[in-house]
Amino acid sequence: MDLSYAQVKRLYKKKKYKFCTGTYNLNIFGIRDTCFADDTFNDYIGVAYEDDLCQKKVDLYPATCDPGIHWLRNPLNKNGTIIMLEGQYKGCYKIGIHGRTGNFSYESLEQCAPMDYVRDNNKDDVLDIDLSKKIKGIFKTNLHRCSKWKIVRYIGRYSAGCQVIQDPKHFDELMVTAKRQQSLGWGDKFSYRHFVEILQNNVTDSFYFRFKVILAFLKWKDVKNCYHRCRWGWTS
Repeated sequence: MDLSYAQVKRLYKKKKYKFCTGTYNLNIFGIRDTCFADDTFNDYIGVAYEDDLCQKKVDLYPATCDPGIHWLRNPLNKNGTIIMLEGQYKGCYKIGIHGRTGNFSYESLEQCAPMDYVRDNNKDDVLDIDLSKKIKGIFKTNLHRCSKWKIVRYIGRYSAGCQVIQDPKHFDELMVTAKRQQSLGWGDKFSYRHFVEILQNNVTDSFYFRFKVILAFLKWKDVKNCYHRCRWGWTS
């Protein structure tokens, strides 16, 4: 999946989200694919920004915006596993620690302001999002990585509702970019925009429309050629 800076900016505008400009004034976002695909990393986490040379960039990383199947089946909370909802969350992350209460804590983007969620408590393998049961709060759905040493194939226990980048090198790259924002005086808080497939759909719709038109034309040509070959013995 590829996204340009201009495409991301237009999509922020369409959703009426604030888009930040200026050198390393970051726009961090997540894109959830509505197809929950077998505990795999089928979502994206990205950041759009201007670098030191005023080049407009988008870094896009395979990730998950969903809890893994393990935690859907085995919720940490008696009310169910938490799922982040689409929305704009201003100043919701800071450079902090993921896993503060465990033995393997490390630097990450740590939640520091309320966000919107639902809980899924039927313990199956499907994300159940009932907007009538929306809740708001700080539940430490941090933005972090999976393994420190390798790219893992499945989400497994790495996400109980957090936003998780698959490749540790990508995560390290994002943290360097985040620290650059902080060092240039844009503040120590980071906003997050959570989309549900809308970026992917908008970027690809025009391509697929053209593709379908061409495909339909080619299929019609094949039908005509087949008809003529059968009736008149024509060859192409």
